[in-house]
Amino acid sequence: MNVQDAGRWYDVVIACGGLQEDARLVNNKNYPEIAEHFQQSIAKYKTMKPDVFLASHSWFFDLAGKYKRLAAGGTNPYIDPEGFQTWVANMEKNWNTLMAEQKKNPPSN
Repeated sequence: MNVQDAGRWYDVVIACGGLQEDARLVNNKNYPEIAEHFQQSIAKYKTMKPDVFLASHSWFFDLAGKYKRLAAGGTNPYIDPEGFQTWVANMEKNWNTLMAEQKKNPPSN
């Protein structure tokens, strides 16, 4: 979405989910399409270039750290396009790792 602050427009992404480090991507009988859906999400995230990155979980975007830096003054820490790109790269790395591990040693149903 787009928001305006102090006369300037910003592109904002609010991510509602990430890939857990113990996610079951292979042989997931409750959600057989999970691996494909996360791969699609990662591809979509990679097309986004937000100025501001927010998420459903505060640790995704370092809410506590940004709040402290905001209170200290200086530049607005919420303007963090690099933070979003890092989050996406980490999710993609995690997806690749999980897929390789689970294809090698598939979880049982």
